[in-house]
Amino acid sequence: SHHMVGSSTLSKKFRNSLLPFLRLKLVMSKGYKKPSLQEDATDKMLPFTFDLPKSSMSIVQCQLGLEKMSKALSCCSIMGIDTETKPMFTRYRVNPTSLIQIATRSISGVESVFIVDLLTLRSQKLCMQYLDAILCLRFKDDKCLKIGQGLANDILELKRSYPQMQSFSEVNYVFDTSNFLQTLHPGTKNAVSLQRLVKMFLNFNLIKSQQCSDWSKRPLAAEQLHYAACDALVLLRLHDAMAFEAQQLNADFKFSSITKNITNVMETSRKRRMISDKSSTSSNSESSNASSIQTNNNILIKRKKGVHTIFDVDLTTL
Repeated sequence: SHHMVGSSTLSKKFRNSLLPFLRLKLVMSKGYKKPSLQEDATDKMLPFTFDLPKSSMSIVQCQLGLEKMSKALSCCSIMGIDTETKPMFTRYRVNPTSLIQIATRSISGVESVFIVDLLTLRSQKLCMQYLDAILCLRFKDDKCLKIGQGLANDILELKRSYPQMQSFSEVNYVFDTSNFLQTLHPGTKNAVSLQRLVKMFLNFNLIKSQQCSDWSKRPLAAEQLHYAACDALVLLRLHDAMAFEAQQLNADFKFSSITKNITNVMETSRKRRMISDKSSTSSNSESSNASSIQTNNNILIKRKKGVHTIFDVDLTTL
């Protein structure tokens, strides 16, 4: 059965150490007040840092790293997933995904972060096959909650980069942090970044200075590794904060009510692109027709000192 909020998926360490810092003003005389979207206090916020022992972070670049990750994934009940890719500065060049970061929490509450170096592993055929088998097993598991920020887009990027990987074709039981915000606060219309969600729910500043760094360069800098690890780990912390808030609003809340499955990412992307192209074509056609009508309605009726003076005239009245 799926985990309910308040079960073992919520880290005791998190509840004991981080909850005092949450800006969840739930006990108020006038009722519940949602976290503020204001960012004027950003300068006063502490940066989010990797709050686990250094031994909890592993860089996966070979068979031994994969075996260690496999053991952690086999008993995890929740995982945060993120990716890093070298930025693209041209429209027609697509860089392959460099890293996939996976933060795990076991049923007993043990947490780890694995930074999977895809660019290094891709030259090792057997390792890629092993990685595919490991991820297939857990990604399809509908009892292990996967957390991400726009995870469907990350999975699509992974599938395009590594089409031979079956694990990037289906991910079940997905909890998207940005979608969940809209569930908690239906008035939220615009997409909210991960950095802003961390400010709202954790009162920390998620530093993004390495976001546009060169993720294809090896070895990765210490700052890049810390950044990558934090982006995955913060998803577990954010899940806990959101779950805490949801529990206050509805004690019977279940994650299964708002999770989704990611399947057939390439086909879904193709259909969306076709719809977008049709919409764009229709819009351009309407714009062209409107422009033609406007031009026909603009009649040159006077010339003065060599300057064309154009007045709008409604032809239907002539």
